Amino acid sequence: MASGRSEEMRRMAVALYESYLGIMLDTLEEYGLPRDKATARVIFAALDGLVLQQVTVASREEISASITKLGQLLKFQVSALVG
Repeated sequence: MASGRSEEMRRMAVALYESYLGIMLDTLEEYGLPRDKATARVIFAALDGLVLQQVTVASREEISASITKLGQLLKFQVSALVG
């Protein structure tokens, strides 16, 4: 949020998020999926949101269950696209 007030922090945040998106794009490719930036961004956003919830309102168990569910959803999507 501070990056909205500081150009230097914005550049740092953009670089950090771009590196995370790059890792997510590589992961998509490893699973035989297209290197689609929108898909990478939505998966990363889900994980990023879960991290925020873990440090604010949710228990470790709730977050773990949510990450497991996200994995199941992604596995289903991979099966549908590849299968």
